[in-house]
Amino acid sequence: MKNTKTENMIATDASIINVYEKVLNGDLKHFPPYTWENRNSLYYAKVLTKYLFEKKLVWTLDDIKQKFSVKIISDYKLSGMKKALFKSFFEIIDNAYPNQILPWELHSTPKGFWKSDKNRMKALKWLFEGKMNGDLDVIKKNLSKETFKNYGLEGLLKLFNFSPYNALNFYYPNKVKPWELKYVPKNFWESDEHKKEALNWLFHEKLNWSCEDIEHKLNRNVFHEYKLDALFFDYFKGSPYFAAKFLYPDKEFKDLLKRKKKHGKKN
Repeated sequence: MKNTKTENMIATDASIINVYEKVLNGDLKHFPPYTWENRNSLYYAKVLTKYLFEKKLVWTLDDIKQKFSVKIISDYKLSGMKKALFKSFFEIIDNAYPNQILPWELHSTPKGFWKSDKNRMKALKWLFEGKMNGDLDVIKKNLSKETFKNYGLEGLLKLFNFSPYNALNFYYPNKVKPWELKYVPKNFWESDEHKKEALNWLFHEKLNWSCEDIEHKLNRNVFHEYKLDALFFDYFKGSPYFAAKFLYPDKEFKDLLKRKKKHGKKN
């Protein structure tokens, strides 16, 4: 049975902050019984958390994001509060500053947080639509592993095999091709299927070219314009002819072949 006398004493006769100061300086070995098991417990936790950060540590919200750790709770004798009321250290922060700090903005996210698709989607929405304004052109141009690191989302990226493209495709299914990003996934171009997919996308989806168009119009500038330089130079030796023949091995492409023989790798 709860000690209502103790509860009322804390709530009315002495502020929770005064009790906390006595715990900190050793006048009390611990908080009074049932401090963390009554109707005011979450309020006490809020008051003490804010008191700790704002008065004892003099931290801003940005300081909390960067510096808050398990050790802080232990050093400032709030481990009992955490154990009784909260499943994660993030919940302590959210109780004191609701919706002002996100889980991934802290030094470490709650254990198992990224296993939830809902949490992944929430974080990616915050990144892509919030921080990057939902502009796919901006995202294509700038998205990299460094982006996730800068916004505290390295743990999330790990679940996508450290591939920014996989994360982007999870949030925007089939809206962006891997080669449209700053970096393609590791070993992506080793796959012939990926090479064919990219060439089909370039020739037919983007350019709407026939085989005759390919023969007379294809050059290195086309690959550069559509961010396919790595594919063009590393896998087709900088030759439009080799690229065209890879996709259409039965076509002759006489004009491309003639240009290849005349100019070599300058085409």
